[in-house]
Amino acid sequence: MSNFRLCCGVVLVCVSGVLSACAGSTPPPNPLGEARIELRQLGATRAGYPVKQVIAGISEPWGIAMLPDGSLLITEKAGGLLRYYDNILERITGLPEVAVVGQGGLLDILVHGEGDNNPWIYLAYSIAGKEGYTTRVSRLQLGGNRLGNSQVLFTAEPFYRQSRHFGSRLHINPEGYLYITVGDRGNRTAAQDLRSEEHTSELQSQ
Repeated sequence: MSNFRLCCGVVLVCVSGVLSACAGSTPPPNPLGEARIELRQLGATRAGYPVKQVIAGISEPWGIAMLPDGSLLITEKAGGLLRYYDNILERITGLPEVAVVGQGGLLDILVHGEGDNNPWIYLAYSIAGKEGYTTRVSRLQLGGNRLGNSQVLFTAEPFYRQSRHFGSRLHINPEGYLYITVGDRGNRTAAQDLRSEEHTSELQSQ
């Protein structure tokens, strides 16, 4: 089904998204309207590094990844995916259905396939089921500003009623292994049980 190996590593801490990038100076009008882009000096951190605001108006940015052409893909927790290039924001369509509940939503993103015209886009997000919520990872191919050819790679089991600690960081190492962090999804006791077969405290490979 794919040319990568899958590993699932479980962590107990849910890491929030980080957004930082570089941009030009004077931005042209933006097609998203409210997501106005501006670059201005915000001040310096305690460590002495300057902090610059690059993009304004994005709703809860969680993950960020760079495409081969240098443009950025930015996930919004509420389920949106944005493409940022040359001071312009555009929305990506064709995303999988996401359960936006509690700390869940559209979370991390990873691009795989440098130099490809249609690279694979890996997404981590929360989904809803009859028994509650869980974390899922899928990959889709990007063509223009639309995703297609969706493939579900991993779904954490079981589903829980709680709506927090979905984890969701993605990484592919040089050997081609895909690593996925999965949180305890609100069940800390299960995460501490090393004998548990639930996806809260184990490392899997496929």
